[in-house]
Amino acid sequence: MQGSELLLEFSVRQNRLLEILDRLHFIAEDSAQASPETSLQSAHRQFTRLQEHVKEEISRFRSWVASAGIQDLAVGPHLEKISLQAQALVQSLGQRFRETDLGDWKKSLAQIGPTIEKLRADLKEIDLRAGFAHAADAILIDRLESLGKPQVIQWPRKIWHMLAAAIIISIYLFIPVPFQTKMIVFGCFTALAVVCDVSRLLSPAFNARVVKDLQKYMRQREVNHLNSMTFYALSTFFTCLLFPKGIAILSILFLGLGDTAASIVGVTWGRHKFGGRFSLEGSLAFFGVCTLVCLFYPLLNPAFHGPLWLFAPVAGLIGAYSERVFPRLDDNLVIPLFSATAMSLLLAFF
Repeated sequence: MQGSELLLEFSVRQNRLLEILDRLHFIAEDSAQASPETSLQSAHRQFTRLQEHVKEEISRFRSWVASAGIQDLAVGPHLEKISLQAQALVQSLGQRFRETDLGDWKKSLAQIGPTIEKLRADLKEIDLRAGFAHAADAILIDRLESLGKPQVIQWPRKIWHMLAAAIIISIYLFIPVPFQTKMIVFGCFTALAVVCDVSRLLSPAFNARVVKDLQKYMRQREVNHLNSMTFYALSTFFTCLLFPKGIAILSILFLGLGDTAASIVGVTWGRHKFGGRFSLEGSLAFFGVCTLVCLFYPLLNPAFHGPLWLFAPVAGLIGAYSERVFPRLDDNLVIPLFSATAMSLLLAFF
């Protein structure tokens, strides 16, 4: 069972049992106050129906606990205790119905309420967040088998990588509003991305749902760390804010096109590895794409009159090297900021 499904299924099973216990409590109180003529018949009819529901739910709950493999966690024994308590309650109710003394039965009904309350209180102690917080990361990392791995091309992730760059550049170049307004919009989206990502890491339940919904766009290491797209938003925002238009656009293209091309080529045809996860083929693809986009720099900065045949390949080398300059940091953060800084220094020589 995948980690996100495990967490969500736990919540479903827990809430389902709580609902049934609430109904049992209500019927017990209602039956205890009814007239002697209708009390036993009504209670028997309703309790018999709910007994089957409880038995079925307990069976599902216990089989789920076993199949989920969480017995070894701290929450496992607690779940087993709750399940046994609920099962004992069902057996106790069945025994009550076999008693013929109506007065004794009404007395027993009155005592069922506190029993159910105790069971409900014990069950509610197993909070989704508190119960799994200590193990959520391990569960998610180990069991989310559909999450992409670095050596597998996640096409939805790559397409979104390029599409995000296209959207940012289009807003930067073609939306007829002041630069300050564009930066406010970019800043708001960046702040929202950071808040949502941090909230996800603080709430295992929220994290599980996000990972389940966005697993096509995520990698395993991002389950319990900030998502690369958050770094993407941060780096592109500060690149646009701090550097001239032409340099900012090139740096974002390095990230959106160059990094994507390097990943696809490296995974598909990379045979000559160096520096751990990098390949010569991927780096050459990065260099080629960055050099190509730099040929359009005069369109972004008409004031540029330097030797384009020299600027483009040197800037391409900067782009290709940018993903390796700080290997411990997310390349979505490093590539635009490092490339923009280095190209700004390079233009000083032209």
